[in-house]
Amino acid sequence: AKVKRAATVEMGSDYAKGVSVLDTNPKKLSFQLGEKLKRQIFYAETSLGDAVNADDTYVLEFGKFGKTFIVCNKLSPDSIVQMSIILGYYRLYGEIVCAYEPVLTKRFLHGRTEAMRSTTTVVVELCKCWINRFSTNEEKMAILRKCTQNHSRLVKEASEGMGVDRHLYALKCIADKKGLDVPSFFRSKAWEKLNHTVLSTSNCGNPALRLFGFGPVVPDGFGVGYIIKDSSIQYSISSKHRQTKRLANSIRQTLLEIGALLGPTKYHSVNCENLQSDASSRRSSTLEYAEEWDDIYGDSLKVCENGNNTMSRPSTAADMPKVPSSTSLVGLAKVSRMSLVREPSMSVGTEISEK
Repeated sequence: AKVKRAATVEMGSDYAKGVSVLDTNPKKLSFQLGEKLKRQIFYAETSLGDAVNADDTYVLEFGKFGKTFIVCNKLSPDSIVQMSIILGYYRLYGEIVCAYEPVLTKRFLHGRTEAMRSTTTVVVELCKCWINRFSTNEEKMAILRKCTQNHSRLVKEASEGMGVDRHLYALKCIADKKGLDVPSFFRSKAWEKLNHTVLSTSNCGNPALRLFGFGPVVPDGFGVGYIIKDSSIQYSISSKHRQTKRLANSIRQTLLEIGALLGPTKYHSVNCENLQSDASSRRSSTLEYAEEWDDIYGDSLKVCENGNNTMSRPSTAADMPKVPSSTSLVGLAKVSRMSLVREPSMSVGTEISEK
């Protein structure tokens, strides 16, 4: 059937022309507000202002690596981010606290979320090993992989409805609703500890967004929302005016250390045109809390040019560039006869086309 507009004249020659009876142009609405309503709106605004100012929010936009780099090292991106948050808190405060991560249960009818607790006994071992200056890189890497594998397993179980938090909470709600005696377990220190979530975290899976965050759920806690993108990770950290910025810096340092242990898995040759200007523009555009770090992998190499815009080549063996022995030279054969120097301002994993 033909669909007709409700605002179209139904008779006469105007119907064929499609003339509208109603004026559909947007117009400003003017409200007549009394003094009492104005006072109520003002008091509502001041109450909202208190709630807004009660939280301190700090943003960490980590651009050194992201999902692609982590997956290439055969690790779970979400697990790495969770470990970075817990490690960042531990290295700042020296405490093991309750951490919460919601897991979707969308495979079930009307399914919402299940609570996943990231703080496990294996994570405790990771925290102690990570800050121990006598721990080797191999030991840190081994326990990190163990933690991420265990975390991924718990997330899978929670998504399959095998968690305990929602089940226990539902039993408590049923007892309260029906006036039954609440078991002593729900008054125990264990239950109180489990529900005092200092690190409340959540992953927003939409990479189209730049930032995502929320406030803490307890007065002494942190709310950490994060977005994992292909080549970056965004954190939005909030607290009731605790050391939010220091926690963000601690998380950033932890990510740098994790990146140093993993190392690059791919090498890209470098376009020599406008390289320095591009690198400078990237550095100048970064925010204070997201300052870049200097080539911790040692894999950023710059191809130099001579005056006539052609590749310069060493004439003798003595003219060959001196590259530190610790530098990884995967793929260097493509540019081995070009003059190479270190470029600390470049980011590992940046896609740069070959000249």
